[in-house]
Amino acid sequence: MSLSRPDHFDALAYPLRFDEDRGRFSKSSDYAGYVKGLVLQVLMTAQGQRINRPDFGTPISQLLFAPINDELTSLIEAQVMRALKKWLDKVIAVDAIAIRQLELTRLEIEITYVILASGARIKTMVEVAP
Repeated sequence: MSLSRPDHFDALAYPLRFDEDRGRFSKSSDYAGYVKGLVLQVLMTAQGQRINRPDFGTPISQLLFAPINDELTSLIEAQVMRALKKWLDKVIAVDAIAIRQLELTRLEIEITYVILASGARIKTMVEVAP
């Protein structure tokens, strides 16, 4: 499987699920959906959660226990940008990150990125709460 060839793409679906009819894990042939899954994995994985990659992910869930203010949203934006560049720089180019406070401890993170293999511009929104 090559991430640079979306025309011949075939990978396990994200989130991982079982296809009862076929008796195996579901697959995805939608490259844009697969890339969105990669973005979500990076964002929603807490650093230290993966055994062989302790620096994979972001500390977003831990940061939400602090009072949400401009400084915290700037820190989260920087952490998201750093993580996406580190782990997905060969797959996407991040155009913009916007963070909005929804409630006292809930944030909405909007990421606009370009899939390098296809040139498709995608906007993904993630709601984060502790």
